[in-house]
Amino acid sequence: MTRHAVSALVAAGDKVVVSDRLGSSSGYQTIHSVEGKVLFQQSSYEQNTEYVWSNSTQRLYSYRNGGGTNEFRYVVVNADGTLGEYRQAPYVSGASFMGPLRISPDGVTVLSGAGHFYDGATLVQNNALANGLLEAVWLESRVYTARQSSTGGKVEVQRWGGPNYGLDATHIISGEFVALRALPSGDMVLVTQRNGTPLFTTLNAGLGSSDSTGGAPPDRLGNLSTRALTVGGEGQLIPGIIISGSQNKKVLVRAAGPVLAEFGVENALADPELTLLDWQGKPVAVNDNWSSATNAAEIASASARVGAFAFPSGSKDSALLLELKPGNYTALTRNVSGSPGIALVEVYDVPDSVASSLVNLSARGTVGQGGDVLISGLIVTGSSPKSFLIRGVGPTLADFKVNGALADPHMRLYRQSEVIQENDNWEDGRPQEVSFVERMASQVGAFPLPAKSKDAAMVVTLEPGAYTVHLSAATGAGGVALIEVYEVEF
Repeated sequence: MTRHAVSALVAAGDKVVVSDRLGSSSGYQTIHSVEGKVLFQQSSYEQNTEYVWSNSTQRLYSYRNGGGTNEFRYVVVNADGTLGEYRQAPYVSGASFMGPLRISPDGVTVLSGAGHFYDGATLVQNNALANGLLEAVWLESRVYTARQSSTGGKVEVQRWGGPNYGLDATHIISGEFVALRALPSGDMVLVTQRNGTPLFTTLNAGLGSSDSTGGAPPDRLGNLSTRALTVGGEGQLIPGIIISGSQNKKVLVRAAGPVLAEFGVENALADPELTLLDWQGKPVAVNDNWSSATNAAEIASASARVGAFAFPSGSKDSALLLELKPGNYTALTRNVSGSPGIALVEVYDVPDSVASSLVNLSARGTVGQGGDVLISGLIVTGSSPKSFLIRGVGPTLADFKVNGALADPHMRLYRQSEVIQENDNWEDGRPQEVSFVERMASQVGAFPLPAKSKDAAMVVTLEPGAYTVHLSAATGAGGVALIEVYEVEF
């Protein structure tokens, strides 16, 4: 058997193009139908680092990283899978081509990793940015790029506009770059990583934090997402939901597993199954693979409306979009194969005109070390601040017969990369603060925390925006813990 090394692969409309090498230089360029049928094949000496497809022009662009400028090229793929027009960029002595390669939605402009712009048809360089990039997306008439800051430990997102692509806005966040993606809502999601933990930041066209898809949404707790290691038994990831009011409320619940690998998350849960239970523990709805749901198109539409990143069609991620009566619910997430892995469970309040709302979101999962920290994200929408009781419960779970409860949780509240508040033991504050936490817990009907327990809690008032709650082990081994977020009034 002759072994070939695949050097590049891309979906080109309804076809798949593969470049593979035989030995150090020669190889084949093959075009397949989506069913796997070979439509076209030719021997090739091209060693392509990446293929990029332009659906607008039906051109397939490729390059070799570090190769000459003339190793940047495109070929037109005809409807029958054969190759049409072929063009190479002009050779420039002493210059090399560097990826990645990104194409504007209309196919008119091509941008390289060196920050050079090229005419999409002639491949002649016609402009340049002030610096290079790791990733680029187009939103309307502007280009947004991401690069690792020269100071280290920070990612810089830059906005370029005008006829000469001048720099007109910048957003900086701590961490290592993982990905930048455009969302159907017109926003972007920036994925960074700190100490093995991914952070998802949604940015609007102005490079500010964007938590809604348009208009002026009502002030509310709009979303809670929880990322944790999902294992069997007590370590199963279990978010909880409470809906107040007198009318049904539309809610989107998602369990992301395999798609997390696209954002650099290691050991992602391969095949999450999502089960929603009512307050009596009776199943309300179950989903294994989201695109198999009868309302898959509505799930995709609702995900775009609330600004959630898209699930690939046919992926094994799970989702439920349904109207729920006021009451208490839990969402169980498990791996169909039984193997442990990292999962992200999200609960979104889908905007509508009814008076009912999400007033509490909680998540129970396993806290370990490093990347196994229990992380819940929450989004406050609207234009006014909202107040919340946030609790990180560990040892008190033993009173509810939970085995392996976390002995000493430490809770930190982040806005982007900044810690805005933290708590180790809920009684560590001043007497009036401790009394206030107790009063707010009583107001929302939360179970009381025992005196001198090592559970964590805080009452905060938050401006509209996106936040994350990190729950880790203050001392000793990890264990099962519960993060609760209650909307409160005072």
